[in-house]
Formats: sequence, structure tokens, C-alpha cells
Amino acid sequence: KSESLSPKTFADWINARCYQATESVLRYDGIPIKFTGPGLLCFFSGAGHAERGVRTALHMRLIETEPLKVGLCTGEVYFGSIGHPDYARPDVIGETVSIALLAMDWAVENTRAGVVVTASTMEAMEETVPASPAIDVHLSGISHAVSLIEIE
Repeated sequence: KSESLSPKTFADWINARCYQATESVLRYDGIPIKFTGPGLLCFFSGAGHAERGVRTALHMRLIETEPLKVGLCTGEVYFGSIGHPDYARPDVIGETVSIALLAMDWAVENTRAGVVVTASTMEAMEETVPASPAIDVHLSGISHAVSLIEIE
């Protein structure tokens, strides 16, 4: 898109996508953290967090007109300000976040439906959703294999 649009029009396009994505996250009681171009980092905590994350991804896939890639991982995170005090913003970090982001990158090349979750995320869900069998993958920078499941 950036090749075919002026910077201002490209920004308008990204803002429209970010607005829709944020509304989906809020609909399922998630917390939007930051945007990376047309990407969004968010997290879900508390009861039903895995289910709400998956429901958000499925809702985004339903309303999004562009191909969508999502990575979801359940685990411990740090949520707080990161960076120089004059510029720090709330952020979420930890191995869980790294795995989710790397899983999203993996989904770009290796899935049809575009939504992958870790096996731990699937285990944390109370409801079942159509999914492929788990695949153990090695993600760059993660020393152990991660079991990923594509949500269909």
C-alpha cells in the first residue's frame, strides 16, 4: 500500500484499519497497547482471556478486507511504562509477547486462515473452535520449540 498511496493517504488507510482493530479488541475487553503501522499489539487478562483473544481475532478476520495475520500466546507478561521517562508509554513485554509476535510472522508464510495460537492458549480456552493439529516450530530467538495451532 505504501508504494501506491501518498504518505497522507497511506496514514488514513492505516488509521481506518487501526480504528476497526481497536474496536474489536475493546469489544472483547482487551487492552490495546500500541500500533506498528497497520499492526496492533494488545493483551487480554483475567477470566476467559484466551477465549476473548481468539474471539477478537475471529471478529477482526470477519470485518477486515485485507489479509490478516494474528499470533496469540498465553503466559506471564510485564505491563507498565517502558522507555525514557520523557517518552515512556505503557507497554507489554516478556517471552509471551515475543512468542505471539513471532507466531504472527510465522503465520504469514505458513497458514491459510491467518490466526495461530500456542497450545497453551488453546488449553486455556473453555470453548472449542475449529483448528488444525498442533505443529512444533522453532521461532527465531526462542530456545525451545513452540506448539502452534491454526484457528480455521
